[in-house]
Amino acid sequence: QSLLEHWLGYRITPRGNLKRFFDETLKVPPETGSLLINGQLHPNPLAFSSDAALWGGTRPLDAFHGFQHGDLNVANILAYFGHKESRPEGMFLIDFALYKANMPMFYDLAYLEMSFLLEALNRTTLPRWWQVVQELSKTDLIDVRSAAAELTGPAAVINAGRSVFKRWAESVHPSLQDDLWAQYWLAAVAAGLNFTNKPILETGDRLAGLLYAAAHMQRYCNNFSILLPPGAMIIHLDPASPEP
Repeated sequence: QSLLEHWLGYRITPRGNLKRFFDETLKVPPETGSLLINGQLHPNPLAFSSDAALWGGTRPLDAFHGFQHGDLNVANILAYFGHKESRPEGMFLIDFALYKANMPMFYDLAYLEMSFLLEALNRTTLPRWWQVVQELSKTDLIDVRSAAAELTGPAAVINAGRSVFKRWAESVHPSLQDDLWAQYWLAAVAAGLNFTNKPILETGDRLAGLLYAAAHMQRYCNNFSILLPPGAMIIHLDPASPEP
C-alpha cells in the first residue's frame, strides 16, 4: 500500500478526480471493495490504495531501488535493459515527470504499456479491449495469437518489454523474483489509476485505466493469496450504459 501511496500521491485524496469519477460517473462508492466486470469479480484498486486493512496478512514488500537516473534537464530519456557490452535488449521511454525519488521505476514501464493500450482503444471496443487486458490478471504475458487484430501491436510491445524484464530479473536478481514482479504489478495499478485520474480523457479511456489497474491488482491478490473484500458493485464496460 505504501508503494501505491508514493506513486499516486495527491491523486487518491478524498475530493480528488479519482473519487469523483467513481462517485459521479461510475455511480460506485470509491470505498467499494470489489468490482463486478463482465461477470468476473476483481479487487477495486482505488480501495486498496487507501485502506491498509484490505491487504490482510500479506508481508511487506522489500522495495527495490536499483534503477537510478539523474536530471538531464530534458523531459524524457531512452533507457534500456541489458549489459553495457552487449546490444540493448529492450528500449523504454522514461518520463521524468513520473519519477519519484528513491522509488523503483517500474511505474514508468507500466505507464508506457497503458499508453500503447489506450492508443489501441481507438480502434476497438472496450469489451474486446478488456478481454485482452484481463489476461494480465492471470499471467504476465498476453497470448498475441488470441488477441483481436487491432490489439496485437500493443500485446507484442507488452510481451517484449516484460520478457526482457523477466530475463534481466532472473539473471541479475534471482532471489528477488517475487518482490520484483509484485512491484511491477503494483506499478501497473498506479499507472492505470493515474490515467483514470485524468479528467481531460474521455470516459471510456478513464475506465480503461481503471480496468488495467484492476487486472494487475487481481494479479497481485492471486499471487499472494489476498482475499477479495466483501461487497461488490457492477462496472459497465459501455460508458453509456444505465446506472448500476
